[in-house]
Order: sequence, then C-alpha cells, then structure tokens
Amino acid sequence: RDIHFILDLDAKDIFDEAINYVTVNVRKKRNGSAPFEDRMTIDKAYVQSKGIAASTTYARGEDTNADVYEYKAQWSLRGGRVFPATVDWQKGDWQSVTLQAPVVPRTIEVEADLPALQASDITRVTAQIRYSKFGEEAEENIQISTAKGEPLVAKKIFLDRGAKGYAYRLVINHKTEGKLALPWSAQVGDDYIYAAIPANLLIEAEVKAAAKEAARTAVAGGTDKVLDQFRELVGGNGR
Repeated sequence: RDIHFILDLDAKDIFDEAINYVTVNVRKKRNGSAPFEDRMTIDKAYVQSKGIAASTTYARGEDTNADVYEYKAQWSLRGGRVFPATVDWQKGDWQSVTLQAPVVPRTIEVEADLPALQASDITRVTAQIRYSKFGEEAEENIQISTAKGEPLVAKKIFLDRGAKGYAYRLVINHKTEGKLALPWSAQVGDDYIYAAIPANLLIEAEVKAAAKEAARTAVAGGTDKVLDQFRELVGGNGR
C-alpha cells in the first residue's frame, strides 16, 4: 500500500533561503511482526528532479492491524539546526499528507517621501523589523536612502506559520541630530510600511531626546525581546 506526502508550495519556494530539507519518518504497526519503518528526505534537488510528491510502499502481508500509519517530520534549517528539536508521531492519512513548512514567506515593502526627507535633512530611514521565525525572535532591516533615489524598497522575510504579524520601528539618520528611533508598533495583516516622520520629532526637545536615547540602544545592539510587548503577533511555533 502506498503512503504519499506532498510538499506545499510555500515549502517548495523557500528551500535554500531558509530551509535545507525536510526528513519524514514513517512507521506502521503490524500484528505479529515488526513494524514497517521508512525514511525519506525532500530537498531542492529532489523537487527539481521528481517534483513535490514523495511516496513509500508499505508491505501489508498478513497484517490485520486497522490503525493507519504514523509519521513525523523535521526541517533542517540554515545554520545546522533542526525544527522542531523534538517531534511526536502523528497519525497519517491514506490519501496523502501535506507537509507544511514551519515558516511562510512575506515580502515587506517600505516607502518614503524622498523630497520631504531631504527637506528635513534626513539622509536615511531604516525600518527595523522584529518577527517570530522558527520560534525565536529575528530581526531584519529595510533601508531607504535619499542618495539612492529609491522611494520604495522591498525585502522578503520568513515568519512562523500562524504568526499574525510583526513589530517595527523607524530609525532615522539626520544630518545634524544623528540617529533617532521612533517607538515600536505592531503591524498585523499588512506588508506595507509608510515611513511617516512625526512633525514634532525635531522641534520638541522631549520627543527628540527620547528618540536619541532609543537610537543609542539600537546602535549598541540591544538584546531586548521586542515581541514580548506584542504577544498578539506571535503564534504557530510556540514562542
């Protein structure tokens, strides 16, 4: 009897970018004999040569055990980790099982009004993004430079499947004031960020001082867990 696994399209598209391969272990308990066991690995080369489906054949023989087979899947990540670190057996389906990657790709776009930035002596705006990836907090930075003349910049990130969104803040480079960082905000269900600069940022001393202090922490490489402030954003892989 054939046992089928199908890789979902998100997983197929992120090999080499976030994931090396997925390994699937299969077992089927049999009456009166040792269980059937097999293992298969799907990676980019496999998909290119054989497609997104993988199968193994279970020899039924005299087996009368009505239970379906069990399987467990682990994903090999860039950097040598596996995810999840430990995984339980799950009940299979004789039709097929779809293997869903633990993360999904999202393309974040950041846009700014370049003439307005130049008029305020702002040379660069960075959207600093924190998000949950493989159950841990990750960071990505998307920069818009007035010198490059590109008002819209996009970058792909990989969020945990089930995560509702990400947190972001703008870090501003000013010609005379140096770096200024705005407060963190939650972004749910939207992959577009407009780099809006508050009108009072450069004219109110208290606001400017707070932004400078926040930027100083950012430059120092603070290890604060931003997502702890936005628990509503996190889901899926158990942060």
